[in-house]
Amino acid sequence: MEIGKKNNRDVVFVSGEEKTDWYHRSENQPLYSRFELVSEFFRESGGRSFNMTKLSTLMEILGADKESITEVKINEIVPKHQLKKSRTVFFLRGQAAIQAYLLEFGGDPVFQDKDGFPDFEFNDDGIRVGVEIFSVESQKSDFEAELKRKYNQALIYLKENTLDLFQIYILAKTPDELKKYGTIIDTFNDQSNSEIMIVKGYLNETNSFIEIE
Repeated sequence: MEIGKKNNRDVVFVSGEEKTDWYHRSENQPLYSRFELVSEFFRESGGRSFNMTKLSTLMEILGADKESITEVKINEIVPKHQLKKSRTVFFLRGQAAIQAYLLEFGGDPVFQDKDGFPDFEFNDDGIRVGVEIFSVESQKSDFEAELKRKYNQALIYLKENTLDLFQIYILAKTPDELKKYGTIIDTFNDQSNSEIMIVKGYLNETNSFIEIE
């Protein structure tokens, strides 16, 4: 507001925040800047315009490259410090076990580890698949909300990259750890996009991934 008043300029405010007093909303999604904000800016700046947008939207308008836009969109869902995982021993064993599990299906998948999201991709006879591992061990907040965030990240990644499928592996140390989340996982899987598969399983005593139907 102060910038528009002082410099008599139109302003585009770029922010990843979506505060309720900033936007008119529908079904908890931001639609457009609140009228009272736009009106107040118009008065204070002598008739100048005001708008708010996310960085990814501005980058699309300015014609930035797709890879950069994708990275920003993912970071807008989950902050960057949460994307760079602390890869515990259990997580690393789980990733190796899941890759070994995928090899059991035959073919000749080529794995490519990623620094961030997703954990890795693989190409099997021309089919490109992204894989994200959701470790129950590291889950300390709302499981359903975290799963939804990962699902939304997967949707963006599928749209912005040349992937054919995406798999989210929910990894636990024992079958009992998965039981308390079973209903959430099954409901989510039933409603999920056909290009996104949610797989649940655990590591057994030989560090093999065992899928639970």
